Amino acid sequence: MKRLTADCVRDCLENRVPSKVIAQRHQISIETINRIRRGESHGEVFPELPRWGGRTCRQCIHWCGHCGYGIPEVRHEGPLFARYCSTFQESNSDS
Repeated sequence: MKRLTADCVRDCLENRVPSKVIAQRHQISIETINRIRRGESHGEVFPELPRWGGRTCRQCIHWCGHCGYGIPEVRHEGPLFARYCSTFQESNSDS
């Protein structure tokens, strides 16, 4: 298994090109790219960058730059902690 660099993870998250393009560029599988983009892999690398799927603390109605409930794990797990959070409530951004 090829060890991914931080630059590769950033490339996966910031570039909205097809996964196939990035996979060829970095010589890794398309599934690896998709897992990074969905937040299933390498969540600790650039946790401030949004993942393409799932929920993040920043989408929570209780988020105000930190967890409104004071859950300390957010500081350690980063904004992807929401996928495990039992208090998560998504805000309505329709207004």
